[in-house]
Amino acid sequence: MKLFEQIINACLRDITEIAANQFRFMPGRSTTDAIFALRILTEKFREKKQQLHLAFLVMEKAYDRVPWKLIWWALRKKNVPEAYVGIIHDMYAAAATTVRKHHVDRQQLSQWLLGSTKDWHSAHYSSF
Repeated sequence: MKLFEQIINACLRDITEIAANQFRFMPGRSTTDAIFALRILTEKFREKKQQLHLAFLVMEKAYDRVPWKLIWWALRKKNVPEAYVGIIHDMYAAAATTVRKHHVDRQQLSQWLLGSTKDWHSAHYSSF
């Protein structure tokens, strides 16, 4: 199953994009880059003596709490082909129970699913 998941993950990454403002779990991006960008932004605002308001969202356990219906909906909104949505749905439908351990990386596809869901929401709610 792991090989099949990797193939689906690679296909999804080829046909979709995750926003540039997402760093975790994205190949070629690092949270260090985000910290550096934040530091530069903070310095620029200090130089101009302007206020800077920031909000941080801790997503450490978010994937475990995202409703599946929301994930399927977000995938469709990102124009993921229905065949892929169905395959992913079938893969996760059989997973009724899991044992969770601290500091264990999630599977790549699960990371992409969360990133894709966050991506769609941030694109549509970033104007607040």
